[in-house]
Amino acid sequence: MYAARLNIQSSVAVHLSQAYAEQLKRDNEEKQQNREALMAIVDIIRFLARQNISFRGHREGNESVNCGNFLAMVQFTSKYNPALSRWLECRPENVSWMSPEIQNELLHLIAAEVTMSVANECRGKLYSIMCDEVSDYSNCELLSIVVRYVVVDDSAVHVRESLIGLVRLCETKAAIICDAILKKLNDLNLPLEFLVAQCFDGASNMSGCYSGVQARLKDVCPRRPMYVHCWAHVLNLVIQDVVKSVPLCSRTFDLLHKAYVLIAGSPKRHAEYLACVADMKLGDGLQVLQSLCATRWAARSVNLRIVERCLPAILSYLSSQSDADSQGLLVAFKQFDFVFGLLFLKELFLSANTASEALQASDIDLSAAAAAIENLKVFVKNLRTDSEYSRVYSATENRCSNLGIDCTKQGAKKRKITLPASLKGTVMTSFVTRSSDAVGSQPSEMNEPKYTLKVDFYLPVLDSVSVSLESRFNAESLTVRLC
Repeated sequence: MYAARLNIQSSVAVHLSQAYAEQLKRDNEEKQQNREALMAIVDIIRFLARQNISFRGHREGNESVNCGNFLAMVQFTSKYNPALSRWLECRPENVSWMSPEIQNELLHLIAAEVTMSVANECRGKLYSIMCDEVSDYSNCELLSIVVRYVVVDDSAVHVRESLIGLVRLCETKAAIICDAILKKLNDLNLPLEFLVAQCFDGASNMSGCYSGVQARLKDVCPRRPMYVHCWAHVLNLVIQDVVKSVPLCSRTFDLLHKAYVLIAGSPKRHAEYLACVADMKLGDGLQVLQSLCATRWAARSVNLRIVERCLPAILSYLSSQSDADSQGLLVAFKQFDFVFGLLFLKELFLSANTASEALQASDIDLSAAAAAIENLKVFVKNLRTDSEYSRVYSATENRCSNLGIDCTKQGAKKRKITLPASLKGTVMTSFVTRSSDAVGSQPSEMNEPKYTLKVDFYLPVLDSVSVSLESRFNAESLTVRLC
């Protein structure tokens, strides 16, 4: 009897143990399936974030036809992922892992993990920082902070340039920006002892030598990190100086802008212009007129290339219109001065844009940057020769001949400026408004259109570029190469 009772107890214990083991197995399987479903959702979030695709839809209810990219991607992936499909069918009512709050939380966790991996790779190495301010769509001021460092492996040396944060700013005072940078570096445990350089734009709150951000960082960092005015910004200022200092140059871009507003501002006119492009059989390539970039001046080489390539179609379209704006642009576009400026500035701005893109490369070093600027200086110097001017002028004559433009019409004739009676007998003998105004007493060949175009447009542009390059990229800015 006692032995039988022991056997019964043993049987109950075995049954309980088996039931517990089965329940534990089911729980583990359910946990594994839930993990697989959650990882699928995380992968979808990573994909959308990496591709810079919006998550949310305008309406995300069950009655909505389009619930947004995230929910649509979840539904699409569930067709090929059994774990995700089962989760969508059998999940609890109070848990979905797909609410906007969970999406934002997962995004923040992923961002923190990526940022920390960058900080771990950078920690212990000499590094520099680059910062710039930008406004988002909601008109909030953000400060982007980028670290730049070098990673050495067994076979090569790699330059890393990684974004570590976008910090919202309430003000753009130097003290607030400096505190935001220091807080971000401290949060990522990046020691200030290894900060050796800082790169910002030339705004006074960033570049000020007494109370600017660069001066404040030098005061708190042991190595007193050197400040470098972003060379891409500096080159942009060089191009801006040129356009604003030479009237004929700024006039050329004004005409490009007016043509864009006239043609691209109306779908009907844009379609008629594209029909002219097709009739001219210009082939594949850039055809659509683009707006002038207000900040990246070197990128205006694209506008010059498009207009130079599609100039026959533009003239054909303008000649088919009868409104005053079109006829006014037609007269301006058929002037020799404009065609010359188009061909000349296209060459100059293409070279400047090449240098600008080189300066913005993530792996560029100071020697390569200096070489890019030096190549631009050499190009401008070589372009400022009589032979090069004759080449550009001859190319303009050939282009005008092909387009049916009269090469002798080179803009309105300048009004003769007479010396006031009150200044007669003084040292002043003439007024100089343009370079060619100073050659009134020179031989007749110097008053020809070819000469006036050279001294009023060609040489002033190149001289302005040369002077601006020498003053902004001087020997002092390259002394860091010797450090």
